[in-house]
Amino acid sequence: MAQTTDFHSETRLVLVDVVASDESDQPILGLKPDDFKVLEDGKPQQIRFFDPHTAATQEKATQVPRELPPHVYTNVPEEDPAVVRTIVLFDTLNTPTSDQAYARREMVKFLKVLPKGQSIALFTLGRQLRMVHGFTGKADELLAAAEKIFPEHSPLVTTDTERQTNLDELVKIENASAVSQGPPAIATASASAFASSAAQSAATVTGYTDRLRQFMAENEASYDDMRIRLTVDALSVLAHGVSGYPGRKNLLWLSAAFPFSLGPNPDLPDQTRSMRNYDSVLRSTAAELA
Repeated sequence: MAQTTDFHSETRLVLVDVVASDESDQPILGLKPDDFKVLEDGKPQQIRFFDPHTAATQEKATQVPRELPPHVYTNVPEEDPAVVRTIVLFDTLNTPTSDQAYARREMVKFLKVLPKGQSIALFTLGRQLRMVHGFTGKADELLAAAEKIFPEHSPLVTTDTERQTNLDELVKIENASAVSQGPPAIATASASAFASSAAQSAATVTGYTDRLRQFMAENEASYDDMRIRLTVDALSVLAHGVSGYPGRKNLLWLSAAFPFSLGPNPDLPDQTRSMRNYDSVLRSTAAELA
């Protein structure tokens, strides 16, 4: 019986967004595929699709708003299905309160210069995902919604100030221990006995502060774990929520940082106990957002 060999091959379409502007920061219009070169590992790649988006085409794609009777609503989108939609996600879960005010100002500034015809939705991420405004091309409605977003304290974020305060307390404990190890109260005590006692006392304090450092690192890692779980769950819900809209979506995620560590902490006695592995979770979420 003759053996058959199965050969499987797949090709992925890689999307590359390009913003072309001149020296005056003005958009360059009328570009064609021949005006671009795409290289991978130094080798030129063929551009199979080319879809320019300009303010003019976006404005033409916007339909005339529907006039509806009072208390009558519709979920029919006002924009053309070909419009590229953008999701603005304001993240208070992973952002310290002190940084949220700046992020909010920049978000409002972005919405004020929004070109006509852009389809934008506004979400916030705290302990749960919340939609502030659905997709719309009306900048005034988005601005009004954004103005109602206020800083929100995240109990799961350990700020640099808090972290430094904890470390300063540990240093105070170690310094106080070093000062207390002065000359012996009884002059007849032998030098060797005093040295042995001092060494034991220093080792006790060092072990105590090391355990405190380890505890604080593991406690912070536990908070990070909760934030990561909440974040990826929210992104998954967001991906499913907008999946009914055809075409591509852009995600503008306003966040101070994503709580993810790539390696052990060399400053801890046990460098690996505060590590977590999120490979499978991140891959799954990335696939849903693609």
